[in-house]
Amino acid sequence: MTHPISPLTADDLVLCDFDGTVTLEDHGLAAMERYSPVKGMELERRWRRGEIGSMECLREQWGLLDLSPEEFHAFVDTIAVDPGVHELVALCASRGAELWIVSDGLDLYVQRHLEREGLGDVPTLANHAWFEGRRISIDFPYQDPQCKICGNCKTAHLRRLREGKLRVIYLGDGYSDQCPAREADVVFAKDDLAEIMQREHRPYHPFSRLADVVTALRARTGTDPILRTTGQ
Repeated sequence: MTHPISPLTADDLVLCDFDGTVTLEDHGLAAMERYSPVKGMELERRWRRGEIGSMECLREQWGLLDLSPEEFHAFVDTIAVDPGVHELVALCASRGAELWIVSDGLDLYVQRHLEREGLGDVPTLANHAWFEGRRISIDFPYQDPQCKICGNCKTAHLRRLREGKLRVIYLGDGYSDQCPAREADVVFAKDDLAEIMQREHRPYHPFSRLADVVTALRARTGTDPILRTTGQ
């Protein structure tokens, strides 16, 4: 099934996940696989099964690491950024669309990547992290007290930021993206988020890289050949 997709305009709000979406790997998973594959990945499985929330998972996972800030930054720099993020930022700017990066990861690495890419002015909402010696401490300024699932409530950001917008476009890849994806008007999904959307029979636009998203949102005529729906 194909459906038309309207081109990006100044009436749109674009919310973009970071780990696995702006970057090609998830920092938390990469860190656990490298530094604590047994304990770290078990925490990840417990979170995915719903046994613990992301705040507990994040604190315990990153608490397993014993790294200096320099060692941490060296690790962060091994994670590649999708070059299409530059195209996405440029397209949003040229069309006057509002773009926010929303992450249930750590601002400690989100901001480092963006500044290294010359995108430090892109507004971001992420969990706050800092070093105390060789340990990482985390605070959750955007948690929803009524919800224990995520440390950073992306749905709350969506509801607040969408005021005055005609359309919310959401880009994501993982479990922390499922709640806002259910409320967005247009969803671009891959990996775990795509599987969730399929399982729930929700329409979404599959993508591999951000350049795919840019191509779809830049189009001015025709239909979108990548919209996929299930169970219909």
